[in-house]
Amino acid sequence: MQKRSNVLIAAALSAGLMSSGLMAADEKWYDKISASGFLAGGYEANLNGLSSNTVLGNRFENAANQFDGTAGATLSAKAAMGDMGEGAATLELLYGPLSTFAIAAADRPVEKANVSLTHNGWTLKGGKMLTFLGTEVLDTPGNWNFGRGLLFTQVPFFHNGLSISTNFDGLGAMVLVANSVGGTLAGGFTAPQSSLSANDSKDLGAQLTYSIMGWNWTLNYFLSQYGAAAPFTNGHTINLLTNYQVMEGLNFAAEYLYKGALQTINVGGTDVATSAKSQGYAAYLSYDLGSYLNGLSVAPRFEQWWTPDVIAGATETDEATLSLKYKMGAVTHFLEYRHDFGNAAQYFYPTGVGLPVSPAFNQDSLTFGGSFTF
Repeated sequence: MQKRSNVLIAAALSAGLMSSGLMAADEKWYDKISASGFLAGGYEANLNGLSSNTVLGNRFENAANQFDGTAGATLSAKAAMGDMGEGAATLELLYGPLSTFAIAAADRPVEKANVSLTHNGWTLKGGKMLTFLGTEVLDTPGNWNFGRGLLFTQVPFFHNGLSISTNFDGLGAMVLVANSVGGTLAGGFTAPQSSLSANDSKDLGAQLTYSIMGWNWTLNYFLSQYGAAAPFTNGHTINLLTNYQVMEGLNFAAEYLYKGALQTINVGGTDVATSAKSQGYAAYLSYDLGSYLNGLSVAPRFEQWWTPDVIAGATETDEATLSLKYKMGAVTHFLEYRHDFGNAAQYFYPTGVGLPVSPAFNQDSLTFGGSFTF
């Protein structure tokens, strides 16, 4: 992975350097480069036990009663390529603990490193890209809530490969061939995806986008090909996204995610092929309270995720989050309450000093922090 990242970084920087030959004589290559970045962090209190260091369950941010955060920086460049169209290069670095998901952590510090070429309405992109699946992203300022939801951990984090996209009279289309990294497999098994497969197989992805009467719709399909070491063969993911501006200052978004995979389990010494299915949905709102205080907004979120197959445990997990945000220029302050609950003992509640923790069906947390962007 490190070797691939080095190649991608070199490709991104080379694209920027080569574009200098196409610029005017009085314009330097670095004049075409733009930079942006963010710093985000906060303190996550586990209300199940204010002195407990037991990690928060079912959370991408796994800190409990401690500070946690991430930082990112992006360099991007565009250049006219004559008859070939327009070229672009992006290099994005990310730092953060991400300790729950070691695969994402191992991919640091490169979050994105890709080059693209747009010609006659078609865009060809190659390199390392963030996933096209899901509503939420790795960069904290890009989400309506401070903490990531349940569905975020159910899809890959990165794709290393090639995509081509275009637009037909408002209908957008994209296809992807890549090795993918991160996420949780159907049935709750956490494992690397095909980037570490035995046969180095490639994942396939497809996306359609369309807007009608103010509604933006996205339909995603993803075929995961797992190696022999994983408990699954091919896995299928269907992902439907929508967002809509209800009125000025009030925005709505929703997501549905279905995952199915063939699974091999051992029953009485015999390997048995069966299926594992899981699915869930998420609903988001963001409401600007500027009429009360300029820069103040509130963002509630509700999610449900369940595995209907008995073989996968037949578990159900829900979460409800309420985020209060106060934006002051480039700085946004967060105060966020989250309640997780399920039909199984998925969390832990400390039973006393020096005593073991006991399983619980609920988990409550309170996070306060902020983000800075430029």
